[in-house]
Amino acid sequence: MRWRSPFSLAHALESPRTERSRCALLHPLRARMMFVLGLLLLGVEPSCIDASSPGTLVPPTVDQDPNLPGMNIVLRGAKRRVHVRTFGDASKPVLLVLPGSASDIRAYLPLKVLADAYHVVMYDLPGNGLSERVGAEDLGFTAMTASIEAVRQQVSPNRPITLLGHSWSAAIATEYLAAHPEAVYQAILIEPPGLTGAFQREAGLALDLLAPGYLQMVWGSEYMPVDHEGLDYQMLAMSRSEIRHFYCPGQPNPEWPVWRPGALAVIEWERSILDGASIASYDFTRGIDRFSGEILLVGTDCSPIGTEFQKKTNLTVLPHASLLHIPRSSHRILTEQLDVLVAGLRAFLKPAGVPARIGP
Repeated sequence: MRWRSPFSLAHALESPRTERSRCALLHPLRARMMFVLGLLLLGVEPSCIDASSPGTLVPPTVDQDPNLPGMNIVLRGAKRRVHVRTFGDASKPVLLVLPGSASDIRAYLPLKVLADAYHVVMYDLPGNGLSERVGAEDLGFTAMTASIEAVRQQVSPNRPITLLGHSWSAAIATEYLAAHPEAVYQAILIEPPGLTGAFQREAGLALDLLAPGYLQMVWGSEYMPVDHEGLDYQMLAMSRSEIRHFYCPGQPNPEWPVWRPGALAVIEWERSILDGASIASYDFTRGIDRFSGEILLVGTDCSPIGTEFQKKTNLTVLPHASLLHIPRSSHRILTEQLDVLVAGLRAFLKPAGVPARIGP
């Protein structure tokens, strides 16, 4: 009987996180070899395993598994499929949730509690989570912003949305606000990085760029054929390490449930803001003065891009912005202080005020 990957739809949506990614960070091809070796040691016949088939190392993407909920969009002239989950009455105003980098919808599912007032729509950006994988040329910030507009055109074409982004997706959401100010009523930006290069230089990258696993992954993505499944497998392992400084001093790295990260997307985004060994000049806020809605910045105690960082940097350039502080938490707020976060969001959100149509 042919061996079946444990990453079926049911496993991906319901089961606890796999422990396989706790192994050492490896080159994608070696990761496959070590996976097969591990199965050999468990007595699984190798002839029954196709290590290159979707779902062997990480769950399949929405274009590979027709049972996953998705949506077709056009991105840079090509049809792409993104992973989408919706909650609540479709007649209510839309709250569009963008998962952060190295993440997917899974960690954000608790925000469905806001479906009592909104039609909550969550989607994985192209090349991220369980959305279709794309090449590096389709992972730029402009393409990500275009994907937001493509999704909005399908879920709320005539009525402004409320937009929520976390981490890198909060920076992308900021760029979207500047490009489509009329399409958003309120925006929530949870710990974005520095929205300009000058701001980000204040905090660095909150990442050990010299960590062997990270360097190996970046090198492999640039100089070898891209193996998305292998890269994502490595990124999943790294997300459970302490390479990223997303934890309070003296505390373990908080849990962060992920079905599948988008490794190449993270690499491309972080590579795009670097100029050699230093942080380049960039600006996500160009044109943000055109946005007339309210913005809520969210920060925490322990994150290097937490409350104090947001107060000194991003808050100074965002119009109509206020700051919500989440105590006793780091960057992974949703698994550390969910109730406090949701209470703060409810205090800010104004679902009854969302206009019925875009425009005057």
